[in-house]
This record gives sequence, C-alpha cells and structure tokens, in this order.
Amino acid sequence: MAETLRVYLEEGSSHAAAARRLGVHTNTISYRVQKAAGLLGRPVDSRRLETSAALMLLDVLRARAEAQPDASPTAC
Repeated sequence: MAETLRVYLEEGSSHAAAARRLGVHTNTISYRVQKAAGLLGRPVDSRRLETSAALMLLDVLRARAEAQPDASPTAC
C-alpha cells in the first residue's frame, strides 16, 4: 500500500496516472487510497507533505532493517 500511496501522490493524486504507472486498474488505486484514508483517519490528500515524509521515513527504516537483518526495526 505504501508504494501505491507514494505513486498516487507523485502523480498529483491522479488515479488514472497512478494505475498506469503501477500497471493496475484504476479501481485498485481507488480501493487502496480509500483503505489508506481509513487507516489514517483522514483523506490521503489532506496532509500531502506529512504523508510523503512518512513514506520517505518508512523507506529509510526498511533499508536500515535490511542492512542489519538481526536488528529489530524498533531498535533504530
């Protein structure tokens, strides 16, 4: 879902452009964006900068965890 949100935001919140880029149907993008909004408790577009920053932080933490496979992700 993180990759879908990243692409969706990079494509200016365009369901069609995100679907083309990810190679999925536009309904799939719509479903994932709605699911994310439910998890966030707010529309994805309402705080774009905050959401984008959280996605970047997720990437950093994942890369760090992959580089140190024995370390727990919370030990960062």
